[in-house]
Amino acid sequence: MSRKAWLLVEGQGEVEAAGNLVARLGREVGFPIPWTHPLRWKNLHQMGYPVWDGATWESRRGIKEWLSSKLPPGRIYKETVDQLPMTRRIDFQVLRQAMVPSFGSLERAIRFLGDREGTSSVYP
Repeated sequence: MSRKAWLLVEGQGEVEAAGNLVARLGREVGFPIPWTHPLRWKNLHQMGYPVWDGATWESRRGIKEWLSSKLPPGRIYKETVDQLPMTRRIDFQVLRQAMVPSFGSLERAIRFLGDREGTSSVYP
């Protein structure tokens, strides 16, 4: 039986960027198994889960506009075009040092799955 891990991408996130991120981080934390092609999933808040309360910088509005301002004149940020190249440039050590909550959650989830290799597990 071949090992594989599954990834669900919420909403309109770029699935290739998400796949790249978890594969790279998985290798770095010692869990280099193959991931299935990421699957698009409904927004969790549309499924009855609570909406994020905006307690951290990650909830800021206007991020796409800010990203567009960093691109060449006349070019705007587009998730389907820009997320994968940007994701490939992420420095995990910088995110760890900055204690970014969502990155910490992702890293803990991958370590959780790696610790339970060979079993069917879902990160809580």
